[in-house]
Amino acid sequence: MSRGRRWRWGLAAAVGAALSCGSGAAEEVVVHADLPYYDGPGADAKKHLLDLYLPAEAQNFPVLFFVHGGGWRHGYKDGWFNPFPRLGNGLARHGVGVVVTTYRLAPKHKFPAQAEDVARAVRWTYEHIDEYGGDPGRIFLSGHSAGAHLAALVALDSRYLEAEGVPPEVVAGVAGLSGPYDITFMKEDAGWFLRWYGITPTFGEEAEALEAASAPRYASAAAPPFLLLYAEGDIPHLAAQAYRLSTALTRLGVRAPVYKIEGQNHYTIIYYAGQEGEETTALILDFITEHGTRFADRSIPE
Repeated sequence: MSRGRRWRWGLAAAVGAALSCGSGAAEEVVVHADLPYYDGPGADAKKHLLDLYLPAEAQNFPVLFFVHGGGWRHGYKDGWFNPFPRLGNGLARHGVGVVVTTYRLAPKHKFPAQAEDVARAVRWTYEHIDEYGGDPGRIFLSGHSAGAHLAALVALDSRYLEAEGVPPEVVAGVAGLSGPYDITFMKEDAGWFLRWYGITPTFGEEAEALEAASAPRYASAAAPPFLLLYAEGDIPHLAAQAYRLSTALTRLGVRAPVYKIEGQNHYTIIYYAGQEGEETTALILDFITEHGTRFADRSIPE
């Protein structure tokens, strides 16, 4: 790890106590598993669930709301590839609460079911996280791979949160890890990348539907700040995806830096997140520190 990265991690660790509003960095973590976040029409008892990783005895801590990946067709908040306890415990020990949500999958449930479920889980977080000590005024959306796409889309296309009665401005920031943000751009690649992500089973073939699912389309000057990460050994085109979204935001005055995580690939960038001294974690903690002003205290653009 370079001197700059060691310094960045040291800064993130030092500000952990400040993040939890004076309660101190948490040494213990409280976990609540399998909390249902939606019980309305079409509710799925296995998919409409989320987990909480919370700093013990802390109050008014910021919250990272995390969406798993899996190409919109696979994945869950736990299972054989489950990096989320490491992520949740690691951030909670630095004074950040973590919500890990799951959602209905394609092809059984076509898009936008996945984005609708993410918005429902954000609503639950906004309405209930204060009961667990979290600050509903400091919610950061995040995700890996397809989950990064969903986090970015829900943050930028205000229709999803508005449909749930949630002010879109509650999103304090978005941290995307190895995300495919522009679905129209992905459609141009007829190789294995397209087959892996399963564009057609999830979104269909119509150009209008692909455009509607593409996060850069909804970039605006009112968007929250973004942090966009990709791995040195990532899936082809994901670096270009990060820069495409960053360009759409920064030309409107929104902060959206892009970082390449050295020595990682598409899977290890999330698998090791939360581990002490790991760069992805340090960047996320720095990002939350920099943009952790409460919703009620922020000046929201007209």
